[in-house]
Amino acid sequence: MKNFTILSTFLLFSFKIFSQETVVYIQALFEGSPQYLDSILVEDLTTKTNVMLTDLDINTTNYEINLSQLSGIECYDNAITLEINIPGFTRLNIDSENYGKVSLQIFDINGKSVIKEKSISFANTIDITIGKKGIYILRLQTAKEVFLYKLLGEQNTGKIDVVAYDNYRADILKSKEELLTLNYKEGDTVRLTVFATDFHGNLVEKIPENGDSYITYLSKPCDCGTVTDYEGNIYETVQIGNQCWMRQNLRSWRYANGITAGDIPYIQYSCTTHPLNYGVVDNGLSYLWGIVSERIVVSDTIPDIIQGICPNGWHVPSDDEWIELERYLGISEEELYFDGGRGTNQASMIKEPGTLHWISYDYNKESTNAIGFLILGCNIHEVDNVQAFWTSTIDHFVNSHGNEEPWPIFRIIHADDNKMYRGNSIAAIVRCVRCIKNNF
Repeated sequence: MKNFTILSTFLLFSFKIFSQETVVYIQALFEGSPQYLDSILVEDLTTKTNVMLTDLDINTTNYEINLSQLSGIECYDNAITLEINIPGFTRLNIDSENYGKVSLQIFDINGKSVIKEKSISFANTIDITIGKKGIYILRLQTAKEVFLYKLLGEQNTGKIDVVAYDNYRADILKSKEELLTLNYKEGDTVRLTVFATDFHGNLVEKIPENGDSYITYLSKPCDCGTVTDYEGNIYETVQIGNQCWMRQNLRSWRYANGITAGDIPYIQYSCTTHPLNYGVVDNGLSYLWGIVSERIVVSDTIPDIIQGICPNGWHVPSDDEWIELERYLGISEEELYFDGGRGTNQASMIKEPGTLHWISYDYNKESTNAIGFLILGCNIHEVDNVQAFWTSTIDHFVNSHGNEEPWPIFRIIHADDNKMYRGNSIAAIVRCVRCIKNNF
């Protein structure tokens, strides 16, 4: 069934906007250049309804969306489901009549590609046979989103095979009651999420007014694509200037050699999404600095970097590496080494827009995540909506007895302003970790 959505090319002054309708425009930029989009997810947060706009015009980079005429329109939601996932064999179903194109890639536990990226079209079943023992990561990308699965191999044939075929069955389609609609009315809060091949998606969250034009920003993963820790957790990456960063906070309980990271009760679930649900899927774990920086992995011997809790090939960023990121964001040279809030609106370029994880839209309305670092809100103290990160750099503090104590340097991002906060503190505090790639 075709998605019956109303989406047309933005042609200035080429149409008449009726007062009872709400028409908005959206454009995605990468390094200042407009980009073609694969799809746009339109969500009405007030009514909790949504519509996915696909089959976009490939001859335009400006898109017009009539929110009023999308109201009540029926469309199917493309979905991928994991039907079977046992050692040696995996089967996935593409649960849609309009199968579309799926991009598939498989990596081993070290992030090495064992099945190069391949495009699969006009299939609703994908079978994967892994005849080599080990842990593997499957990455599937549709026009809508990226799916990541952990697979287990079984030693037999020594081969990895992928077979896609059309096994159409009418009963896998969604019923009429499950069809998605957008029940938009004037004054609703709307989230627009854009998707483009080879880019990270991004979003805009607004209370639209008729004729609004929105800009959102795309970012690119590093050449390595994704990185996997010892436990099989998968992290997206993002290239920022000459650096390659993880795009999510670390959530591993173990070092890269499998050793448990210290006394587990001290690795606290304090870095959580809003509201307080104590989950680690979005925001990872928070760690004591001693656990973050301990050189337990045999290969962790490079003097000027600390691998610590990070996966092989990655390390805990130093204060200078954070400063390089902040310099890229545009903080002035005279402020870079100051403590406290620095810059003006630089944090808005790395914070996720909207209210999905931040505690208040009013505090976060300027955020764009323009460079794709994607910092999510985090209730460290169960009161203030912040994100706090360790660096690997030690500062020195002289206590009241005249003794010098080592205090690690950290970064904090607040919900209620867009400055970059730098400081130091005792090590017996938990903060999150973003790993950075070695020798990028």
